[in-house]
Amino acid sequence: MDFDISKFERMIKKHQKKAVETEVETGKVNVVRNVWNHDFIEDIDFDSFSYHDVIYCLEAMECIALAPIDEGEEVFIVDPHNPFIIYNRVEHAIFDLFHAKNKIYSTDEEEIFI
Repeated sequence: MDFDISKFERMIKKHQKKAVETEVETGKVNVVRNVWNHDFIEDIDFDSFSYHDVIYCLEAMECIALAPIDEGEEVFIVDPHNPFIIYNRVEHAIFDLFHAKNKIYSTDEEEIFI
């Protein structure tokens, strides 16, 4: 089977979409990280986020609701798109990758350091 590069290029152009502009959310992530990790005030870089980032994260915290169960226990009912929940999932993924067994480390044979 031959690959027709010109046909492929025409089909790609036909289905081309306008790139979605993403907003830089570094400040919001910094606020979430500081709150989630209970950082000491001395360790927080207050120049790394804005007042609006703090307000956004405060509102996100208020969206994490608790629902009482019959036995009086509390269960989290959360939006999986909440920034705090996303941060928690990312931290768990990094932890799982770090502690995974049977890791395979590959190196290029050309990069041998003696």
